[in-house]
Amino acid sequence: IEMRRSEVFNLVDHLGAHDGDRLLSDILVSISGEEHAWSALDQALELACREGARILGLHVAPSEQ
Repeated sequence: IEMRRSEVFNLVDHLGAHDGDRLLSDILVSISGEEHAWSALDQALELACREGARILGLHVAPSEQ
């Protein structure tokens, strides 16, 4: 599913609005070095700041077999 940034933040606001608790405590972001991956990281960082969450990065490298 591809969502625009505004849709993601509206969803998070809607889901977390009723009880005041954090919706997210950890956000896992895959890093491939491609342009869209950096955009995803930017969105995750913004979301983490809003939610008080921590960012976990994941980089998977191909094996040398």
